[in-house]
Amino acid sequence: MKRILLLVLLSLVLCIFASCGNDAGDPNGVNSEFEVTHKATIEIKKYGTIELDLYGKVAPVTVLNFEKLANEGFYDGLTFHRIIEDFMMQGGCPNGDGTGGSDKDIFGEFKNNGSNNTISHVRGTISMARSGSNGSIPDYYYYDTASSQFFIVHEDSTFLDGNYAAFGTVTSGMKVVDEICTKVSTASGLVEAKDQPVIESIRVTCIDSEFQKKPEVTHTARIEIENYGVIELELYGNMAPITVANFEKLANEGFYNGLTFHRIMKNFMMQGGCPEGDGRGDSGTDIKGEFLQNQVINTLTHERGVISMARSNEPNSGSCQFFIVHKTYPSLDGAYAAFGRVTSGIEIVDKICEDAKPTDNNGSISKDAQPVIKTITVMAK
Repeated sequence: MKRILLLVLLSLVLCIFASCGNDAGDPNGVNSEFEVTHKATIEIKKYGTIELDLYGKVAPVTVLNFEKLANEGFYDGLTFHRIIEDFMMQGGCPNGDGTGGSDKDIFGEFKNNGSNNTISHVRGTISMARSGSNGSIPDYYYYDTASSQFFIVHEDSTFLDGNYAAFGTVTSGMKVVDEICTKVSTASGLVEAKDQPVIESIRVTCIDSEFQKKPEVTHTARIEIENYGVIELELYGNMAPITVANFEKLANEGFYNGLTFHRIMKNFMMQGGCPEGDGRGDSGTDIKGEFLQNQVINTLTHERGVISMARSNEPNSGSCQFFIVHKTYPSLDGAYAAFGRVTSGIEIVDKICEDAKPTDNNGSISKDAQPVIKTITVMAK
């Protein structure tokens, strides 16, 4: 089934009947109260240049995804395929019809999905397109379906607030948006391929040092596993200071001694540190989730050998359980607090994951077969 993104017919009807324009304010609709972390430039063939400020502190997952795709050249040669005067212009679909995207969906950073994003969809705002309900399935099933498609608001459309991830605003080139929305707009919004404005390039520059920081080794860790051997890790306290401090405290108090890896899935991860041995236990203290979806700037990715914190659906529910990634798993990025990586002993991770015999599709390991953690020791550098 085709995945048509953004702004179902109801949204169009609302815009037509809601007096979307507002000529009295700033012609660019600048959301100046937000901290600018990135600058973006969109070059559109035959039309000109649009420059934007992006607000990575408010929508970090969205901004970093947009930056990555833009600077990899993903958008070069794509088009604006859906244009509605007095509403918005939408582009970034590799199929040119609203059915395509990149290879990864991202967390929807808007209020109704639990984000603190308060950027309003006023004139000049850039926001992410996503799938929407067709009436038979609740809309919240589609909250995390944004990928590569984005739209720029032509005239105020604040009825979108709380349901779409706005992440920046036009600072120069609003006349380009006006010209495109006036000349190319269609009644249905969908533009014939021959008439679609072509994106020559999009480039994003980070101007915020917090987003530019690299992982710094602040601690080392040693995990000794009975009958398997020792896994050594480096931990990045500059990326996840709360997480590293919590892991250090528990480890050096002996909390983990004798606990197990209770959940193991080959080509995914091995999870341990539960005092109940079944995934239901904790240390008695929950910690802040240091990951992008929780608006903490932690850009570590879940590559093979990375250690990260397990949690429930609540963002600040990490406690003592952790997991080591067996095979790179991008869908975890930005959603879990990665805090280090294996430097020696990855073959032990391989062996444990190969030996595991889960009793269900969730990777549960029977208690008599769970690999035992003899000790975990953490040392500050």
